[in-house]
Amino acid sequence: MDRDCAGNCILLKQLGRGGQGEIYLAWDEEKSSYTAVKRFESRLLEGIREARILESLCHPGIPKYLGRRLEDGHLDLFMEYIPGISVKEYIRLHEKIPERRTAVWGIQLLDILDYLHRRSPPVIHCDIKPSNLIITRRGRLFLIDYGTAVLGKDGNQKLGTCGYAAPEQMDGLGYADEQSDIYSFGMTLYHMVTGHHPGKKPWEDDKNYGFSRGFARVLKKCIRTDKEDRYQTVSEVRRGLKRVLRKRAAVWAGAAVSLILAAGVCWKSGYKKEQPAYAVLLAKAEEERSKAGSRFSMKAVRYYELAADREPDQAAAYERLLRYYQSAG
Repeated sequence: MDRDCAGNCILLKQLGRGGQGEIYLAWDEEKSSYTAVKRFESRLLEGIREARILESLCHPGIPKYLGRRLEDGHLDLFMEYIPGISVKEYIRLHEKIPERRTAVWGIQLLDILDYLHRRSPPVIHCDIKPSNLIITRRGRLFLIDYGTAVLGKDGNQKLGTCGYAAPEQMDGLGYADEQSDIYSFGMTLYHMVTGHHPGKKPWEDDKNYGFSRGFARVLKKCIRTDKEDRYQTVSEVRRGLKRVLRKRAAVWAGAAVSLILAAGVCWKSGYKKEQPAYAVLLAKAEEERSKAGSRFSMKAVRYYELAADREPDQAAAYERLLRYYQSAG
């Protein structure tokens, strides 16, 4: 699978750091396309190990491995470049992520983890956190950086990032396994939905975060200190999150129907007109629907939700969102 990339790729800029290497954006002259390059100036054996893990993986939520090059004392790994924004940056821009969207992205991440954990031997990522999740413009999630990934019970050295890593990873006494990734997944969702870094503002069992009960129940079970008390497989976590989404959809539909029925009375009695910002959000939602065509647009849904949050007493946003859900089945 490896190919000689010498002379074909030009490094453009540094994108960040991952594991033991630095990540660069590069231009592939041969293919006339961008690519991501992870450069190891030292720890070359770790780089080769990561390359061997990557070349065995094939999933739509994992960047494709393209090859490696050893030259002038450093090792370069070439991977598919995913244009988008990290969840860490998304949180920085928006402070936190709504529960429903967090659940949707969480299910996408669980699909990737399910693929990794079902391999033989299973691939344990060991470093799930917002900076290792990339969201594309179409709302598709990618899991990146496999520098700390292990195959099965491959050693018990300290792995992961403080705040996200499971207790058994940080004390160096236990082995990282599927339940360790589930713990990191839970802490990542906690950061997404609250905006709080788990290493700086840890989860408090007795605190009311404003989650739905179902969502809080899933989150609590993911981050139990004792791994035997956590979910045992990501399939169980995924079922829990899907139940949360189904219940939320039912609540939205019920609220929308009630407001639609009340709307006729409101308009007849001279109900206030839409505020400009409200109308703009609705217009943006319709625009995103139109641009998406036959595809379901999460961005359109978000604009409808923002409009509903801004003017909760008005029916239009609920009504249009309900119709959009109905049209999508």
